[in-house]
Amino acid sequence: MKVNKYISAFAAVAGILAVSSFAPAEAFNRGNSVTMNGNPIFHIDCGAEGYSAEKRAWQAQDALDNALFLTNNPGPDCVSVASQNGAYVLKLNGCYIATADGASAASEGMTAEGLAEAWANSLKASLSDPAQTAAYIAKLKDPNKVQGVIIAERKLFAPMGTVLPVIFDCNLTASELSVGQEVNARIITSVPLGGYCIPAESLLIGKVVESRPGVYSVRMETLRIPGGTEMPISAVLTDRAYVDAVAPHAVATIGIPANSTTNTRVPAQIGIGTGQSASVVAMTFTREGGYKIARGQPTNVVLERVSSVAVVPGRLAM
Repeated sequence: MKVNKYISAFAAVAGILAVSSFAPAEAFNRGNSVTMNGNPIFHIDCGAEGYSAEKRAWQAQDALDNALFLTNNPGPDCVSVASQNGAYVLKLNGCYIATADGASAASEGMTAEGLAEAWANSLKASLSDPAQTAAYIAKLKDPNKVQGVIIAERKLFAPMGTVLPVIFDCNLTASELSVGQEVNARIITSVPLGGYCIPAESLLIGKVVESRPGVYSVRMETLRIPGGTEMPISAVLTDRAYVDAVAPHAVATIGIPANSTTNTRVPAQIGIGTGQSASVVAMTFTREGGYKIARGQPTNVVLERVSSVAVVPGRLAM
């Protein structure tokens, strides 16, 4: 079956916004192994945080391919192990790749730190041949005309009440805003959603609306992550404090297996936190109120209803 035909059929059936950038088959993990040029680099023995070993390996493969795609001249010196939130994580040029969990380490007769170091040494060895590294990155880019962030193919449903910490690109002065005026904001801290996140530097695009005569608010209608994927959202500027604790739990989930029958990664929908509820209050203002948010001043936007958002594997991904 041809790749384009498969993508079109899948999107039509599942109602998924399929992105145009897909990695080639050579980039897939093989079961629970992360590979490069078809050769295993390291394997993940055990599941964690609700993800199977195979799914964790796929997340790590995505993260590795993305880091390689974005890194100029990657080599062994780009590989590191860091202690993060009490865990040992593998990184490439500062980008998160995978977490060495205790169960996988025990199955290898190692500590978690030792397993992370073993993964790092294996990845360094795989990157020691510049020609082979360049050939692998070329496979990611060329056959399917990859133009952006490889892993920007997933979307999930973020719950009402999810807080997006932002700064605006202009002063928001009540007396100067006009109805329908476009307003842009940038997310300043990655927003975790289970093992994924809405990445920092994502752009929110919205406008000024008149909630009722003489009373105005700012509503954000589009989320654009750094890779270029855009999703419609429903969010409002707020002056309230919200506590957002979102974790994976069982709601309509479409799995994300590696697909051995096509040359694409299958776009996935993951339901996380969609059963939660929250009381969301938009910040309102009048022209006479003198309210102002200065350009670059941190403030919050909050989702007023469950919204489908584009995500990438986050620092909590296992």
